[in-house]
Amino acid sequence: MRMATQVLLKNVPAEVEIYRAGGAQTIEHPIPHPTWSWSYRREAQHFIERLRSGKPFLSSGQDTRTDVQLIEDVYRAHLVRQGVL
Repeated sequence: MRMATQVLLKNVPAEVEIYRAGGAQTIEHPIPHPTWSWSYRREAQHFIERLRSGKPFLSSGQDTRTDVQLIEDVYRAHLVRQGVL
């Protein structure tokens, strides 16, 4: 399975593509278009809804912290390779 997510681009849909090899090779797109919306808008809507309702969040703050740390590490490594840092 390959996920082509463009998280930093506004209004660009992410997609999930499932490639199956074997006797017959197939490519499947299980999430049909246009069921997408801007991911940050959905994230903000979820955050506000959970604050108002008092329901638990679907992901923890630690999940987000881990994601941001990973992105920063990759970007820092890129800058080091470019001789900027």
